[in-house]
Amino acid sequence: MTDFYSDTTDVTNSFPHLVVYAEEGEQLLLLTESEFWTIGRGYNNSIVLHDRWVSRHHATIQIVGQSIVRNQVNQVNRANQAIDTTDRSTDRSTSMRSPKTS
Repeated sequence: MTDFYSDTTDVTNSFPHLVVYAEEGEQLLLLTESEFWTIGRGYNNSIVLHDRWVSRHHATIQIVGQSIVRNQVNQVNRANQAIDTTDRSTDRSTSMRSPKTS
């Protein structure tokens, strides 16, 4: 499992990284040990998020060349139709934000 870092000031922008915004605050995850990660609530993911709004198998992140490709897994809308949510970013960082709970 990949470790989270709570202090983002020590990490330069030269490293690909994931920033997770959750109720506990902002967490930084360096994407350096692999080129492919799975994200979700389930403990078999490489990045486990303890949040009721996150699916067991929520998303994948892959580094392809100089880009970070983020893809939601099994996301459907209210009509039960799959939604294409692939995002390709070239700034070497990506972020995920949990919805706020009341």
